[in-house]
Amino acid sequence: MSGRILITGATNIVGAEIVRRFAGIGVDVRAARHGTASDERLRSKYVESVPFDFTDKELVSEALDGITHVFLLLPLCPEMAEYARIFIDQAHKSGVSHIVQVSFLAADKIPMIRIARWHHEAESYLMESGIPFTILRSNIFMQQFTTLFQPSGGLIYLPLGKGSVSYVDARDVALCAAEILVTSHQHTGRTYRISGPQKFTLRQAASIMTEVIGSHVMYADVSEDSSRDIMGSLCMPNWKIDALMELYTLMKTGLLDEVSPDYQLITGSMQSTFLDFVRDYADLFRGLVGPDEE
Repeated sequence: MSGRILITGATNIVGAEIVRRFAGIGVDVRAARHGTASDERLRSKYVESVPFDFTDKELVSEALDGITHVFLLLPLCPEMAEYARIFIDQAHKSGVSHIVQVSFLAADKIPMIRIARWHHEAESYLMESGIPFTILRSNIFMQQFTTLFQPSGGLIYLPLGKGSVSYVDARDVALCAAEILVTSHQHTGRTYRISGPQKFTLRQAASIMTEVIGSHVMYADVSEDSSRDIMGSLCMPNWKIDALMELYTLMKTGLLDEVSPDYQLITGSMQSTFLDFVRDYADLFRGLVGPDEE
């Protein structure tokens, strides 16, 4: 690859990991930074950090100036397709030669839940734009276990029953994207499905956490009404609660348990398992769970 790379979502775990990988091998990148706060992960002589907002066409234009390759990670919200249109239109004007876009594994499943529909609309706009593209349809990140699915006080409260999901480490998604950005000609026009290497239930996830961190973790299969109440107590907006409840239904019914070979096809390497992930984040989980009571 020759040219300049723009990484959107550079303070998100996927974007930040791509920036880290390129900076580590001495490749110059431009990192699109949301908000005004500085981020230590963007401090490198190989990283040009620029302010960015998908709603601000001037900032989008400035971020794309001189850029040939883009990693595109859109905000998860009802306006996703509109943000995609704003960005992709400007990318076309700027002469971008390749966009790698992260999407959702269920973006082609019918009937579509709203999260899948937002991603599908954004994908479709890119595919029809005339810009060479690669789509990475990713499953739910393992990193959600540190946020939305976190075992606070040793309990994971979610309405997922016995549903299995092939969660994927966000760092593996970043590795796929980085590989494609430097070998773009091999992946133009392709859509890949990036799952984890295995599917597992939340009870199995809790058992692995217990084994690694040395404190007991349990899964509490709560009702949908209880889940709504929990999210409401966290002041989540109604659109997000409704979207997550649809996602939970998809997870509960096993519609996100696909194990795809595409990661290994792209990278030639083995993926992180959930055990690997928990070991890497063990100190964080210990802080969330706390010590077992004697």
